Amino acid sequence: MAKARATIVVSDAEDEPPEEYHQVIDWLIRWEKGARIVGYEFRDLEHIWDVDGGVEAIGELPPSLLRETAWSRDGGRKAPVGKMKFSIARAKRLRNRARRAADDYSD
Repeated sequence: MAKARATIVVSDAEDEPPEEYHQVIDWLIRWEKGARIVGYEFRDLEHIWDVDGGVEAIGELPPSLLRETAWSRDGGRKAPVGKMKFSIARAKRLRNRARRAADDYSD
């Protein structure tokens, strides 16, 4: 399988994460077997993920969420973003928490 890399960036200056954040979480869960989180960082009110995976998985990401970085452009010759843990299990917990909050709000 051909591999690709991407840096995903989502701005987050509000009390609640924006819709794009939830799109990334859903993408991470959907591609659990076809993509890997190499690095994650939250800085300057932005969530930043360095990911690698199959071309199909990476190609599904909306271009508006991608940023060209050394990681994505040069094959990761420079160190990826921070080493904070952001696992698929964490992504699932966050998605479920957001769904519960939305259900509570709609009641």
